[in-house]
Amino acid sequence: MKTTKTKYPYVYRAVYPEEYIDGFLAKVIRRTTRLHKVFQLADYDGDRRKCLEAAAKAAADFAKTNPPISRREMAELPRKKKDEDLPVGVQRVTNQVKGRFYEFYEAEWSPTPNHQKKKRFSVNLYGDEEALALALEARERGLEEMADR
Repeated sequence: MKTTKTKYPYVYRAVYPEEYIDGFLAKVIRRTTRLHKVFQLADYDGDRRKCLEAAAKAAADFAKTNPPISRREMAELPRKKKDEDLPVGVQRVTNQVKGRFYEFYEAEWSPTPNHQKKKRFSVNLYGDEEALALALEARERGLEEMADR
């Protein structure tokens, strides 16, 4: 089994004798979708150049239609959540401590890859509207922090 890079981005030379694969692999991975396609030399009558160009064209077309997105754009993508009336990154949270329930609005963001920050604002302390406003403001500041890096 062997896969090696080529001079074309996202295209690899693929030789897998056990699986009867001899050709080129076009492989592009995005957070929302992926391309993984094998171009066999046999399909191009053994012409390596034509096979390589076909794989390179497929990878380039896919990369063009699915450009990479920034971490900030990813953070703003809509998601399914139980609090559909709230924007992405803000949610209602209820904690129970010694039999008492405490309600919060929680803002979350990711300032650096693999690092998540959360900030909670108490409904009991600030009131419902002000706690929500503070959570929305904290989320926006957090997203701005992401854009700076």
